[in-house]
Amino acid sequence: MSVFRRGPAHPNTGAILLVFAVVAALFFAREILIPLAFALTLSFLLTPAVTFLEKLHMGRVVPVILTVLISMAAGGWITWIIANQLVDVASQLPTYRQNIHAKIETLRNRGKGPLGRAADSAKDIGRELTSPDAPAIPSTAQSQKQRNAPRAPAPPVSVQIVQTHTSGLADLPDLLTPFLAPLAVRG
Repeated sequence: MSVFRRGPAHPNTGAILLVFAVVAALFFAREILIPLAFALTLSFLLTPAVTFLEKLHMGRVVPVILTVLISMAAGGWITWIIANQLVDVASQLPTYRQNIHAKIETLRNRGKGPLGRAADSAKDIGRELTSPDAPAIPSTAQSQKQRNAPRAPAPPVSVQIVQTHTSGLADLPDLLTPFLAPLAVRG
């Protein structure tokens, strides 16, 4: 009897090494495998069109050539549309830049234009929500006066944090329910 054992130290070592070898092979062969996968996917997509044209008694070569030409034309047309859209966006970039700059300036100069009024309204709503003695619905004349009048700071609200003392066992059902619920359904 030999004291030394032959073979891997762990029973799953061979499987782990095999997984690493497969991943490494796929990584280094990606320049070949990616185009091959794309070609297989494209052939699965175009096979129904070729089969339909074959049923029209055109043979095998003519439907394949026709399908390839139509798919290349469709790809070229989509590429042309995307390129035109990119050129259009690139030519209008100065206009977009000026528009964005104008909107930023409008936000900086509050009170001018609709964005400034919207920002002021949002701030007024925030102040009304935080003040404890705010009126329910102010009138427009009253809101104009409130907007122009300086506001006094609201008194601070006292907050008291109360902790309930529970034992760890009281929280146990809440912690175990998500794990035990699937078992209850199976049983």
